[in-house]
Amino acid sequence: MIFFLTKLWTAFANIISNSKFQLLYFVLAFCLSGNLLAQDEIQKIKSTIYPGVGHNSWDWAYNTTDQFHEPNLYQRLLQYTNSANLPPKANAGPDQILLLPNNSTSLNGEKSSDRDGIINSYLWMEESSPLSNEAVFLNFTSEEIVAGSPWNNTLGKNKAKQKFDQLKNKSGEESPIKIELVDKWAGILDNGVSTGNNSGVYPDMVMMGSYYVQYRTKRIKISNLDPKMTYNFTFFGSRKGGRTRSTIYKIGKESGELDVAGNYTEFIKFSQIKPNNKGEVNAEIKKAASAAYGYLNALVIEPSTSKWEGEKSPVLSIKELMEGEYTFKLFVTDNNGATDTDLVKVFVQKEPENIPPNAIAGNDTTIYLPNNSLQLDGSFSSDTDGNITTYLWTKKSGPKSFKIENQNTEKPLLSELEEGVYELSLEVTDDKEASHTSEIIITVKPDQNQAPTANAGEAIEIKLPISTVELDGSLSVDIDGKIESYLWTKIAGPDGDFIENDTLQVTKAINLFEGEYIFGLEVTDDKGKTGKDEVNVTVLPFINTAAPIAKAGEDLLLDLPLDSVRLDGSKSIDPDGIPLVFKWRKLSGLDGEIIANDTLPSPLVKNLKPGIYVFGLLVSDGELEDKDEVRISVNPENNELPVANAGEDIRLILPDNFTQLDGTASTDLDGSIAKFEWTKISGPDLFDLKDNTIPNPIISGMVEGEYVFELIITDDKGGQSADEVQVIVSTSDNISPIANTGEDITLLLPTDFVFLDGSASKDEDGDIMTYLWEVIEGKDGFSFDNAQSISPKLQNLTEGFYKIKLTITDDKGATGEDELEILVLKTEVVIPVPQNLKT
Repeated sequence: MIFFLTKLWTAFANIISNSKFQLLYFVLAFCLSGNLLAQDEIQKIKSTIYPGVGHNSWDWAYNTTDQFHEPNLYQRLLQYTNSANLPPKANAGPDQILLLPNNSTSLNGEKSSDRDGIINSYLWMEESSPLSNEAVFLNFTSEEIVAGSPWNNTLGKNKAKQKFDQLKNKSGEESPIKIELVDKWAGILDNGVSTGNNSGVYPDMVMMGSYYVQYRTKRIKISNLDPKMTYNFTFFGSRKGGRTRSTIYKIGKESGELDVAGNYTEFIKFSQIKPNNKGEVNAEIKKAASAAYGYLNALVIEPSTSKWEGEKSPVLSIKELMEGEYTFKLFVTDNNGATDTDLVKVFVQKEPENIPPNAIAGNDTTIYLPNNSLQLDGSFSSDTDGNITTYLWTKKSGPKSFKIENQNTEKPLLSELEEGVYELSLEVTDDKEASHTSEIIITVKPDQNQAPTANAGEAIEIKLPISTVELDGSLSVDIDGKIESYLWTKIAGPDGDFIENDTLQVTKAINLFEGEYIFGLEVTDDKGKTGKDEVNVTVLPFINTAAPIAKAGEDLLLDLPLDSVRLDGSKSIDPDGIPLVFKWRKLSGLDGEIIANDTLPSPLVKNLKPGIYVFGLLVSDGELEDKDEVRISVNPENNELPVANAGEDIRLILPDNFTQLDGTASTDLDGSIAKFEWTKISGPDLFDLKDNTIPNPIISGMVEGEYVFELIITDDKGGQSADEVQVIVSTSDNISPIANTGEDITLLLPTDFVFLDGSASKDEDGDIMTYLWEVIEGKDGFSFDNAQSISPKLQNLTEGFYKIKLTITDDKGATGEDELEILVLKTEVVIPVPQNLKT
């Protein structure tokens, strides 16, 4: 069949181009395109070859003088053939320049491509390096297969040659390296792979010839290496055919296995191998257990000038490069076995000459005593081509008194200076060890500042149980400047830490015991000069010399429907100045009234009915007591009381600070409302209420806080009713929570504990997240069982006053605070019980 087609092709080659034979041409084209002839058979049909004119799989003779409008047979048939594989395109990336000490980089071949397939493998090789001319290339071959420079050909005959001691390096010079085959090899073969165009990793004449081993391990000794250097050893093996030809190569503890069957792209490379002290490296080669033979075609020995990672991947990482020029080759193979290569250069250059740093010690400075310290500043020093690594400040001249802290920093502290002129030097050193110095003059002159005058206030005398005094330094002055700081200290007196905040202008001494105290105040002005003063504080022992005087207020007359009144014991006094404990009780009158809090000086009494009431007030200073009475007469009425309505609570967000109150919903069922009266009963002092006698007045000028306004209406018969409205002014949408510690508490020893209660605290628009109880005034020794609970136990209390603060935080971070006082008395107060008072 092949012979027939060859003859047919030769006969038609000269006539098909003639237009008279177009029909015959198309018949033949149809037969070929219809697979009447196998493609492999067509490719074997060859005639006269014209170099350089072939396309795809066609390489047959044709008339080279063909016209555009008269194509020859080859061109006509070409359109009906299957396209051949297009080779891949290797791209090793752009050339690179490295400046030492940077000696590492990456080469990227990911932009390599294949137009009609995929890239199956990548292989990076070093074409040249600063020491590449010293590399030795050894071709294990016979006399018939000789590779050109730089290869050394072993030229073995019949059996493998044993010693090679006149080797040339890549530059053609004689190399000191010697190679000895310690063991005899089985023989020499010339049936390695040949690509026909030297497209493998090594030339065809290297890949074709090989030494082979059958049974035992073959040892190779490489000698005359430099013991101070490291080397790369690359082994290559190749054998035609598809059978298993795996060969194992080994140096020291490192080994690699290579299947040499049909191989022209793979090799085994041992990197960074250091010779022994004699300059020797020993290698071993043997066949794999599954192979009939092992092979060695080539050995390349080259000084190591870098370390590699990923030589068979798209990206090659290289480090420990030395100064000089490198050329790397990227070898890519596509899925049809076609290959391509690309080169990339890496230039490793010395770092440019270092520019010394520039030291700047700062401007010359003058200071005045008593200021005897100064912070130096070298932070304006710079290094244009690197970094400053060290600073060193030294004194070159000046008075003996001198101290420098952190002299190896940009900004050291210079202290303990005295009058005179100091010259200091700053030396800076950069990261290349270059240095530069700068000087600064510090002139220290005598003091021209007048000291401030401290004033700790007049002597103070208190009597227990009062244990707190105010320390006031606000009268201290500085006539030629200003006072920058205050410092209070206890100079004399009983042991203990009594000063609440020792750096405030006005502070407190708390928890004082009986005795004499001297507290000192030191003030410092803006030039560092100080002034001092003292204040004497005398704390006298508690002596109860006189009983308190109870005053329950004037008798009262009420006309219903007004059924509530506020008792007033606030004018009760104690001659000794001892805080009083109040206790209100009803001595006579109808049942049903309510005393809102019977331990307040002025509690509210509600739900009074027609009749006469007598309320008793008992006051105690802890040891002595007194009592008084007040009479309240309540007259009946027939009028139905009006109903006050102050409107819904109001909320404002600053800058809005005004609103209109609305009492128009107030009613009187049996008459009319004759009078409206609005008053503020709690909240910040800043506000402006326009005409508080109309139903809906305007209120403005409010600040952040919670206001409560009370509306009292009076009907045409004098009946009254009240209602309240809350106005909350805040800076955000969140309403702060309201802390509630409950009423003040009095304890009688030996009871020394109390359960605090913050459960009445609330948050109008969210939830309370945390509680925190603190003792802000009182004697030490107390303890909480859990200061972050709603109702903790406060224990280990002793005689005296305690002030407790509760801080709550809501779910938006806003806080609220409240305080209560606890009075702990030493002995029980005995209160006489009137005959008509039930206990």
